Amino acid sequence: MDTVDQTQKISKLAPVQLAFRLLSTLPIAYPKDAKEYLELEGEKRSKYLTIASSIPLVGLVIGVILTLFMIAISMGKLNMNPVLAGLLSLALMLALTRMMHMDALSDVFDASFGAYTPKERIEILKDPHIGVFGLIVIVMALGLYLYSFVEIISYGAVPLIILVMCTSRISASICAYFIIPIESSNLGKTISQKPSAKDFILILVSLALAIFLSWGYLPLGTSILVLSMTLVVCAFAPQLFARPFEGSNGDVMGASIVASELFMLLLITLLM
Repeated sequence: MDTVDQTQKISKLAPVQLAFRLLSTLPIAYPKDAKEYLELEGEKRSKYLTIASSIPLVGLVIGVILTLFMIAISMGKLNMNPVLAGLLSLALMLALTRMMHMDALSDVFDASFGAYTPKERIEILKDPHIGVFGLIVIVMALGLYLYSFVEIISYGAVPLIILVMCTSRISASICAYFIIPIESSNLGKTISQKPSAKDFILILVSLALAIFLSWGYLPLGTSILVLSMTLVVCAFAPQLFARPFEGSNGDVMGASIVASELFMLLLITLLM
């Protein structure tokens, strides 16, 4: 079978399905034509959406699920204590993401502070064990997530979680589009690709939906401030985390997502 026939059989939704499979535990079917899609190069692959453009959409869906769960357990008959509701919501978030981003954050911190050269740091990234720096940053991050969830639940502004989960994942899209992947990174090479207009449209549509679903829980001026400042963090976090390795990979993307999420959550709790 030649490549032209092969491209005609690849579903346009293949990269979207791959994004959900790679970055969540949601029951999305693995695309049958995933291998064919990933083997495409250059102009042939540019006819399709990139996996990176679907990452904010994954965040949007995760945010909606988390929001519905938080509303269900903190309001109505259950009316759960905000701390308990926050703990359960945090557990659900970690389950929906397979704790992938937290693992990435710990790996990046262990590698960044545990070696002196990019080559040595990349080797540490491959180590499945967690070090002191990774453990410290995970404990701190989980504490900040819990604090933010409890505050947002107590304030009654749960739908803002949708905006946080969607916006923060734009950092991974930026990382995939504008930072060269580490040579040994399979995930980095899989997701890294030059964006087209349709990729930016999907990201903007995902963000617009997140804004719509979370509208009215913050004053307009505060909303603009929070969103604009978070997007700045989304742009710079990947560069900061990629610098010790002189390139990006899945760990850099995951760490960027956590940093952007926590920044936005804490800013919201500060300004509510």
